[in-house]
Amino acid sequence: MSYPRIIEAICSELRNRYATVDEESGSAPAVVVAEIIERQSAMPDYLRFPMRVLTYGFDVIGMFNGGKRFQNMNPEARARQLDAWKNSHFGVCRNFVRFYESLYLLITLQEEDS
Repeated sequence: MSYPRIIEAICSELRNRYATVDEESGSAPAVVVAEIIERQSAMPDYLRFPMRVLTYGFDVIGMFNGGKRFQNMNPEARARQLDAWKNSHFGVCRNFVRFYESLYLLITLQEEDS
């Protein structure tokens, strides 16, 4: 399991959702992925480790829903899984999606200003 590939898959789905923001910024997907990983590595240990475990869990949970890990799913299945977590009854799932959405949007909008 490659952590950057999981982040890349999440970013790919977010890019599909927020295409207008991404088009305006013109930021390369690899740059956004690298920036997310860099910002996560700057998190304190007590946040970084659980976030990493949750990200791996998010990837693996796709095997139970769609038969494939999130990073290997087609775009429609990715959208369904992300929506399921975004609208989950569990706050940790909703916050997980909110974290990646916020970070993705902040990075793409920051690239626009640079």
